[in-house]
Amino acid sequence: MITLVGVQLPDHGRISQYEDPSLSLSIGDPCVVERGPGEFAFGHMASNYMRLPQHAVTWKPPRVLRKATEHDLKRQSHNEQMEREAVVFCKQRIEEHRLQMNLEKVFFAFDGEKTMFYYTAEDRIDFRQLVRDLAREFKVRIEMRQIGARDLAGMTGGCDSCGEQLCCTRNLKEFKPVPIRAAKDQNHTGNPDKLTGVCGRLKCCILYEHPTYAAVKGSMPGPGKTVRLPEGKGRVAKIDIFREEVLVNLDDGRQVAVRGDRGSRRVVPDEPADG
Repeated sequence: MITLVGVQLPDHGRISQYEDPSLSLSIGDPCVVERGPGEFAFGHMASNYMRLPQHAVTWKPPRVLRKATEHDLKRQSHNEQMEREAVVFCKQRIEEHRLQMNLEKVFFAFDGEKTMFYYTAEDRIDFRQLVRDLAREFKVRIEMRQIGARDLAGMTGGCDSCGEQLCCTRNLKEFKPVPIRAAKDQNHTGNPDKLTGVCGRLKCCILYEHPTYAAVKGSMPGPGKTVRLPEGKGRVAKIDIFREEVLVNLDDGRQVAVRGDRGSRRVVPDEPADG
């Protein structure tokens, strides 16, 4: 068996799974975890423990190294103070160098070996002089990382109209493109503001159930299709994916609703005319 726990890191807020056989943490406890080979990070326990069979874990999870000590807390407090100072200093240098970029967040690695400056920009930026200024001031390795609107929303955090924490903050590790076709397949043709997240892009959650909607829609004749029913011949007026129903205008003026292509009142596409 392997014991996993969710830990939330401060640089992106996403909850990731870590191995912790010591079971030393409670919800909200600060801790130090592995981030990579020889790299450590500060975080907080964000979910309860769960025990899984070893064969069920198909990846090698990083480990919780320890519950944060007083020394760890002081180091993290120092890093956060340095981050605030770096934001002020970097914004001043951006203005002085007249760079067309917006500084969004600064993150000091827990071990103090490097500092990440996250920024947004419309075009590529020549920030070589800016990096030299930052390295000279803070005497650490500087990394400049350009991020997009979705990354920014994930870092900023918040709740969406569903009342839940943003998916990009809580669980999403990669952002897949959300085509407008996915929204149309789910009959989302109303207020576009309800389809966009705080990032201004189509909501990632539209993709969650899209394969099911697409499969249901593909099993039914589309609007305008001629069909034959026990009640007579007609044309499909519209389809209701949620009820899995097809609304048909019959040639005699009646309107009937039938369940897709299921049951005794099966919808059958009209055969093409000869010749």
